[in-house]
Amino acid sequence: MKRSTKIGLAALVLFSSVGAYAGHGHDGHDRQRGAQGIHKMLFDLDLSSEQRAEIRTILKTAKTERKQHKSQPSEAAMSQHRAAMQALMDASQFDAVAAAALVEQRQTKQQQRAIKGMQLRHQVMQVLTQAQRDELYAKQQQRQQRHSGKCADKHSNQD
Repeated sequence: MKRSTKIGLAALVLFSSVGAYAGHGHDGHDRQRGAQGIHKMLFDLDLSSEQRAEIRTILKTAKTERKQHKSQPSEAAMSQHRAAMQALMDASQFDAVAAAALVEQRQTKQQQRAIKGMQLRHQVMQVLTQAQRDELYAKQQQRQQRHSGKCADKHSNQD
């Protein structure tokens, strides 16, 4: 394998692992703010008391499940992944197969988290009426536009 190809693959592995952590803020605070915004939008809708109770139950159940899955074995798996990454970087010869396996392992976990998140949103959406869904979609659209405007301002100030 050519040296430039090896360097490119090493960079890909390194940046893909860094990219998995990028944008999450310090200790996930950005993600928490986003979740609070969605919760606020949900509860700003004209929900009946039954709908509020059902949504709270769904969200509480999901939170409990997340905490159960976020235990010591998860920390051990992360530590093992970091050790494998370090061993790959320290090796005298780059092992593209091992690098691909590490990347695939990370992507599989991300995909599983994304699917669980989609299932949770689906459960919540099933509680809402069509009019409430439309209102929520409109609020999300407004929020996205405000956010994209802030991002554009940030990037234009960097120039």
